[in-house]
Amino acid sequence: MHLHSIYHREGTVVCKKRCPPNDRECLTNNTQTVLYSSYSLPTISHVPEPMPLTTLRFVSSRTGHATRTRYQILSGNNRNCFDVRNMNRFGWLRLVEPVLGPDKFLLLLQMDALGYHNRVITRHLAYVDIDVSVYTF
Repeated sequence: MHLHSIYHREGTVVCKKRCPPNDRECLTNNTQTVLYSSYSLPTISHVPEPMPLTTLRFVSSRTGHATRTRYQILSGNNRNCFDVRNMNRFGWLRLVEPVLGPDKFLLLLQMDALGYHNRVITRHLAYVDIDVSVYTF
């Protein structure tokens, strides 16, 4: 079962960093974008296999020198209902455990493009707000 057929995506907002030419602190900060996305899910009482919720990918042109990417959930996943699958330059946020509504999750994801010696070239943060309905569909 693919989750794309049963969830509703509310909207996405992306904030891109723009630094003044002489702002050293801004220029040396690797965070390039902060994304906010919102989803509505039904109650899902059985998860036989991980269900992809959304695909994650970099939007920065500075990732051309990246040797690999790393996606991770930093917070909001206290019950381990979600995970992130990494593959090449893509990641997938997946539902891996049942979610029973009404419930809410605010996940903070970090997406890093890594260069040689695993040095962070660019970083992107994503806040994913998930609202779980009491109803099943």
